[in-house]
Amino acid sequence: LEYGVTPIDAVGEIFDPKNHEALTTQPTTDIEPNRVLSVIQKGFTIHDRILRPARVVVSKAIDN
Repeated sequence: LEYGVTPIDAVGEIFDPKNHEALTTQPTTDIEPNRVLSVIQKGFTIHDRILRPARVVVSKAIDN
């Protein structure tokens, strides 16, 4: 993109605190724990450096 700014494609990725900011977790059996379920606010990199981390909802195992 323009000026080397690239959006962070987060959905379905393993949660990485360097690229993602977890706003909340959601228990689920549909996807393995510690994966990004949804993006609340897009994140961006500029020339492979974090400009803004993606704010995300992260999956967690259902407590029994």
